[in-house]
Amino acid sequence: MNRAFANFTKYTLCLLIAACALYSCRTSEEVSPTDNPTATNPANTNIGIDVSNRKAVVAAYNKEFGSPVPAIGWVGNLDNCQEGTAAKVFLDAQLSRINYFRAMGGIDGSVVFVDSLNRKAQKAALMMAVANTLNHQPPLTWKCYSTEGAQAAGRSNLASNSDNSPDFITQFMGDYGANNTAVGHRRWILFPRTKSMGTGNVANPTNRSAYNALWVIGDTFYKDTRSQTRAEYIAWPVAGYIPYQLIYPRWSFQYEGADFSQAQVSVKLNGASLNASIVSRTANGYGENTLVWEMEAMKQPITDTVYEITVQGVNVSNQLRSFTYKVIVIDPQK
Repeated sequence: MNRAFANFTKYTLCLLIAACALYSCRTSEEVSPTDNPTATNPANTNIGIDVSNRKAVVAAYNKEFGSPVPAIGWVGNLDNCQEGTAAKVFLDAQLSRINYFRAMGGIDGSVVFVDSLNRKAQKAALMMAVANTLNHQPPLTWKCYSTEGAQAAGRSNLASNSDNSPDFITQFMGDYGANNTAVGHRRWILFPRTKSMGTGNVANPTNRSAYNALWVIGDTFYKDTRSQTRAEYIAWPVAGYIPYQLIYPRWSFQYEGADFSQAQVSVKLNGASLNASIVSRTANGYGENTLVWEMEAMKQPITDTVYEITVQGVNVSNQLRSFTYKVIVIDPQK
């Protein structure tokens, strides 16, 4: 079995694979939820940030990313297993970042943090910080182990970062690492049925690292009402204008209930075909079913650059469908 967390120079991600059960982050088992109905809501271009309007996209990006992420400001004690709290300004910025990405993705409404989930997620982050590793099934032998923390570890995206002002949410959206080809962290962030989350953030001053547990899996998340979306699918990068800073090597196309096992993708730039290597088709169980392909790393564009994407062979309710859309990559400073 593959390890489900990847180590990087600056940070680590740990992804909960299964949607309806708690699995170790050392496994790569797939679970297909039985309660995962096909999306039926119609498209609504007025939802979220108007990605057809360059000025609106630039304004929203500059508002969200114009200032650095605040310092985590954690107050607690690792030696005494006191999970403590992170600074309110840090938590507010984290929630804003989640809702920004969802608005860009075209998901209606805003997610809120729930105090009871925050409390449990904070205990999970404490365990990770003390152990200096990530695990969705922390063992009973861990120092600072708690039942609530273990529950949160099994329901959360987990991450670590060496920065004192860690941008965990953008980290989840990028989903780098050999074991994150399914972009499951991103899919939980962009899950339209989610209405509430919880977050836990703890710093380890000994090794100047920070840890996050983002509670993303609710008890009835596949039965909850699916928020209306801008289109019947959710793509990242989005279909429309998008700053180049938010385009990661892994591109994704999600459609609830779709079968991507026979899907193909083509990408064109100025009429010329580009290499697009599919890396995940059937890794279901993370939010909505998603096709993932890899592109070359995005460079800062000299002028607005238009990519035309066509996804074919998508089985939706036993009908093969094709989708074509354009991603317009911009430099928000121009």
